[in-house]
Amino acid sequence: AYYTIYGDRSYQSFEALSSYPVFVKLEKKTAYAMFGDFDTNITEGRLTTYNRRFSGLKAEYLGDKFQVLGFAAETNQGFAKDEIAADGTSGTYQLSSGNVLAQSETIVIETRDRFRPDIVLDRRPMVRFLDYTIDYLTGEIIFRLPVDVSDADFNPNVIVADYETSEEVERNITFGGRVQTQLLRGRIKLGSTFVQEDGNALSAGSKQRMVGADVVAKVSKNTELRGEYAITDDLSAGGGTSDAILAEVIHTSERLSAEAYYREEEAGFGLGQRNSNTNGLRRYGATGRYRFQEFENENGRRGSRSIEANAYREENLTTGDQRTTGEVLARHDSHRLSLSAGLRGTRDEFVTRDDRESVLAIARASYKFPKQGLTLRASHEQPLGGQDQVSAHPRRTTLGVDKTLGKRALATIRHEILDGENASGQNTTFGLSATPWKGGTVTASSDLLTSDSGRRLGATVGVDQQVKLSDKWSASAGLRNRRVLDQQGEFVEVAPDAAISPLEENEDFTSAYIGVGYRDDVMSGSARVEARRNADSETYIGSAGIARELSETLSMAGAVRAFVRDADTSSNNVSRVDTRLGAAWRPADNGLIIFDRLDISHEQDETGATQMKFVNNLAANAAVTDRLQISGNYGAKYSRADINGQKEDNFTQLFGAEARFDVTKKIDVGLRGSFLAQDGFDRMSYSFGPSIGFAPVDNVWISVGYNFDGYADDDFEAAEFAREGVYIQFRLKFDQNTASGLLRRISPASHTYNNNVSGRSFARP
Repeated sequence: AYYTIYGDRSYQSFEALSSYPVFVKLEKKTAYAMFGDFDTNITEGRLTTYNRRFSGLKAEYLGDKFQVLGFAAETNQGFAKDEIAADGTSGTYQLSSGNVLAQSETIVIETRDRFRPDIVLDRRPMVRFLDYTIDYLTGEIIFRLPVDVSDADFNPNVIVADYETSEEVERNITFGGRVQTQLLRGRIKLGSTFVQEDGNALSAGSKQRMVGADVVAKVSKNTELRGEYAITDDLSAGGGTSDAILAEVIHTSERLSAEAYYREEEAGFGLGQRNSNTNGLRRYGATGRYRFQEFENENGRRGSRSIEANAYREENLTTGDQRTTGEVLARHDSHRLSLSAGLRGTRDEFVTRDDRESVLAIARASYKFPKQGLTLRASHEQPLGGQDQVSAHPRRTTLGVDKTLGKRALATIRHEILDGENASGQNTTFGLSATPWKGGTVTASSDLLTSDSGRRLGATVGVDQQVKLSDKWSASAGLRNRRVLDQQGEFVEVAPDAAISPLEENEDFTSAYIGVGYRDDVMSGSARVEARRNADSETYIGSAGIARELSETLSMAGAVRAFVRDADTSSNNVSRVDTRLGAAWRPADNGLIIFDRLDISHEQDETGATQMKFVNNLAANAAVTDRLQISGNYGAKYSRADINGQKEDNFTQLFGAEARFDVTKKIDVGLRGSFLAQDGFDRMSYSFGPSIGFAPVDNVWISVGYNFDGYADDDFEAAEFAREGVYIQFRLKFDQNTASGLLRRISPASHTYNNNVSGRSFARP
């Protein structure tokens, strides 16, 4: 995370993490026990899922018929789950809590069914640095690409963030585990989960316990049964109990697919890990599809005809509101033509307002023109007897066009016209998306230059390379628009989730973005403009990045992002501009290596306070002889703030140096020192100490060091091991030669091995 460009594919990862001064792990066959940082990873039960990151004890045994897991940790952490409705921009999106524990977050973008938010149509896990950046102190998230309000069919996108937060509060014990066994040759699986939290950093005096049991039975070759029951006890003063139950049977055969289900979660159930789209709700129903005919046309293209039926009831256990829905459809699917027609009836029963009903006749059609790469779509939902009062099921007409661009890009347009008894309006969506080959995936968040010295440039500064238009050009674009034309009533949902999409609110808004990217053998560049407008404010975001290899030795890169929100009230106006410039001098002869990065930021918050900061980091490494390497680094930071007319500024410098000498081919010794100077040289902090390194085999290097003194600074500490005490460094080089050696050991007759790569490079990646 430290330098803008490295000039190679090196990266930093963590093994043997521990918040304590020691990490221990013992392994034997299918069992292990450890002390250090771990993930609880209890995910087998749907109601008792418990996945948190702790420091402490964990043990696990995985046998053929019996499995057991247990953990215990003393912690001041709190678990937080946020569900944020996407607004069509790349951010900033604000988490509900700050002081996020580093590397504890899991960010997923879920596409939820617009009529049933408990049905997740798509889950896209995000990767830090590639897909998003996060400020652990403030809890701000910025995505590399805009997060669309919805998919092409107006199903809302929700940003789900799970993370740990660390607070200066009393430490408490959290412990638990799971046992599971298989019976009847694995046809029946029985499991039980237990977790107790004796405290929570986000809730003073909190003490909770969760116990659950689950069974999964393979009743026949095509039928599976699942049942779960769990209970949560709030052991704090004035607490109570909440339970949950889940039962489902699924049948899948050649012609028939059917499912019956019952799920209920009382409000407050769980240990903070339940999604809002299931908590405090009761749902039960059945769905099925019967394919009664398969056919083949004169060109050998296959098709089918089927009947689909769906009936369910959902009850909001908090408000008492209820919805009952039934639907039946007849479908015809062939290579070019798809048709469906049927009926849907929905009734909403409310406690505090009048009941509503919708009875609709449904017709849908799509036709493909393969030679033109074009698909036309149309659907209409017509109320019968004037019954279209339910907010989610008014009179609706949707028109759509899908057009392929080249071989692996798709442009999608949808326009929806709503004309119900309580409201009428229009929704429009446009977007570009990648269409991968069968069985393949597309990662839009990385890009590699062809030459070795610049392979990470595109991934580092690229902001827009979503759809590849040609060998050199790529683009992205998106539009989401809602217009309320006539509003007689309130948009009401019986069982909404916590993330209320802009499409679910009775307000006008427009979000749009367009971007382009360019890449050739020596340069990668891209730029994007985003805009969002609603009744209260206008938001504009501009971002750009460029990287270029000036020669085989010198590479340079730069990136900028500007955010401006212009609100109706001046007190809500905010702006932020971040600029980054970097350079790398890395000759092929491993001589003098130089890295430099300059960061400039300017920010104005809602109160009108402004802050500007300049941070520059410079590092150099030189191989003086075959056995001696030296390095030096210099950091400079200047910050200036203007708060309520009071101006403050600060200037900080960091100086550091290190030398390493190879005593033998496998052993080296080193000496490192640095100091931090603030307010000129009036305030000084020091870090210094020796280290010893060992290379047990080629391409592996381990070093142990000790700092007699130390310091910390948020803008500099990522570069150096500057804190007081013991530290350990572990470096592993893995390339095609290493892989060749591994394959040679597996199959000596089929592979040759030629190791010509040095095992110890002192240049810090």
